[in-house]
Parts: sequence; C-alpha cells; structure tokens
Amino acid sequence: MCYNDITLVIPSKPDVERDALANVWQQKGGIVLRLDRFWQPPSLNPKTTTVYGNDTFCLVVAQKIGFELIAPADDLLKCVPQKFVKRCIKYLPLRDALQQQFPVFAKSAAPKIFTAGVYNNNDQLATQCQGLSLDTVTFISEIVDITCEARCFICQQQLLDCAIYEGDGDVNAATHFVQQLLDEVPLPSPVVVDVGFIRDLGWAIIEFNAAWGAGLNGCDPQKVIPAIINATRFA
Repeated sequence: MCYNDITLVIPSKPDVERDALANVWQQKGGIVLRLDRFWQPPSLNPKTTTVYGNDTFCLVVAQKIGFELIAPADDLLKCVPQKFVKRCIKYLPLRDALQQQFPVFAKSAAPKIFTAGVYNNNDQLATQCQGLSLDTVTFISEIVDITCEARCFICQQQLLDCAIYEGDGDVNAATHFVQQLLDEVPLPSPVVVDVGFIRDLGWAIIEFNAAWGAGLNGCDPQKVIPAIINATRFA
C-alpha cells in the first residue's frame, strides 16, 4: 500500500496510541497533520485524507473536509448468531428500557449518549437519561461476569491484530474465537470488535466500534493501518 499521498489527520494533543500510529504512518511515507483548531481545518483533498481520534474530532473534521466516516450499525450485535453473543440482549426505546426487570446492564445504542453500566433500578436509569428523548434506542443486557477483554481490528473480513486490553486472558483463544466469527458472519469493513471472556460461558462479542475512533488498546499500529485508511470514504 502506498502512503505517500495520504494525509492522516489527528488531534494535536499528545497521546501514546495516536503518536505511535503517526510515527508508523510517517515511516511509511505518509503525511501526518496534527490539528488544534479542528473545527477550522485547512483545505485538504477528501479523496486522500483519513482521520483518527475521538468522536467529536473525527465527526467535525469529516464534515469540514467533505468525506464520510464508516461505522458499524448501532444495532449490529443483534444480527449476530446467539452463539457469538452468549447473553440475552435487547435494543429498546428508552421508555421500554425503563420498564425492564432490574438490575440490567444498559447503554445507549449510539455511542456515548449516556453512561454505560449496571443499573439497579429504573430510577437510576431515568436519572442518568434525564433530558433524553424516550425514543432513544437503548441497549439492554443481562449482567454477566466478563473476566478479560480483547480488541480486534478487522478489514475486508481479515483479522489484522488482536490484543488483550483488560484482565488476564489467552490472546490465542480470543483470536480463534474471532476467526470463527469471520468464517461464519459477514461483517462491515472496516470494523473493530471487542470480545470478552464470560465466566462459565466462554468468549463472546462485547461490542462493535468504528476503526477511526477506536483506541489501539495494545494492537500493533503497523498492522491496523489498513483498517484506519479504509474507515473514511469520499462521499
């Protein structure tokens, strides 16, 4: 892959993971642009620009420069066979989520609209979601004991890298599980898959993330670059 004409746009604030990615990018002949006033980016060719950083940064830069960010559907997990999920999950409007039997694990289907976590009763969830529309799509899951978690970058149905980022687990077992997933389930490209080991149940998918906004979490920046390049598309 030729990086000579591709500009990687990242936040100017120092960050170990982004800096590692930027160093590899430059070593391969690519251009790195660190933006401070990201809401006023310079004129760049949207066909040869990609972005990596937090959600707000990437969304604004993409809009200003004129390219599309590729992200998995918010409810993609419900399309995956149960054997890869290993727990009861639901996607419900907030009004219905408040009527579930508690305690539950809850988060917004769209990223970071309200805090993800275990809610012991509907009052706790209602307080956390105060001001949100009752139509807000909410992810509800039974509570399980996840003992370790791994991050996997995927592009064109190929696993680029996998790393344990929380807990103590077998990265080879996590890799084998994700490879089974890729052998059976077509996934959007690119995508980042977080998997976890559920006590007494085994490896399962935790969530899907966009490659342009997912931290490396121990993955090799050199291996995951194809996912980040392909996470943007000229509209």
